[in-house]
Amino acid sequence: MPMQRPTGDEYERRKQIAEDFKDKGEFKIRLTSYCNKASRLSLKQLDRLILDIAAGKNSYAALRQREPRLNSPTLIHYLDNQPAYPNFITGGLNFANPVKPGEAYFKIDPLPDNYVAPYSFKDSDTFSLAVDGENRRYRLRNERTQFYFSCVAAVAGVLSVIIALFSLAK
Repeated sequence: MPMQRPTGDEYERRKQIAEDFKDKGEFKIRLTSYCNKASRLSLKQLDRLILDIAAGKNSYAALRQREPRLNSPTLIHYLDNQPAYPNFITGGLNFANPVKPGEAYFKIDPLPDNYVAPYSFKDSDTFSLAVDGENRRYRLRNERTQFYFSCVAAVAGVLSVIIALFSLAK
């Protein structure tokens, strides 16, 4: 299927990007520099972000407040809806999707008009949980429920031992 030329606002947006990146080499250098600023988050850090988003603390500012190491390149690594690469600039360049299966925990919602790599999030950008994020949240909830019931069972066991000792003492 032949690539269709973008029209209207999409064309103007891409035209602006083309002016920002005069050639493929400049684009590649800027994108590489951007990607090098990304870091990996621990599962504990991801869990906190997942729970915050689920609780409605879903702005980029709120996420950065929770996790100060978070920056745009790092967050993009965990997004389900990756930014577009300007096709007519990259031409033959092929950039692989940095998200590994099972790690797309979040999605930016709604998509910004200028959501093209390399994208820098604004404090007002908001996020929701992607399918992987919902699955991780479900596992966390189940783990907490299991922990709660195991604590209740342990307390009940201790109480039954104490009651048994009192009944033997009589």
